[in-house]
Amino acid sequence: MLQISNDTCIGIIYEIYRKVVAVSSMALQVQKQAPQNDHVHQGNRSSLLCYQLARLECR
Repeated sequence: MLQISNDTCIGIIYEIYRKVVAVSSMALQVQKQAPQNDHVHQGNRSSLLCYQLARLECR
């Protein structure tokens, strides 16, 4: 089995989550036509969430 460090694992899973969130938030963006600054705030919150999810996956 491939042995990778916890940080590497978190990094990989974080990137996957970020791509998924980026795609789904773009879809939401199209639906509600939100102002741009709202999207930036959402992005910061969702990347923190992605990081927390990645850490859970990599325990």
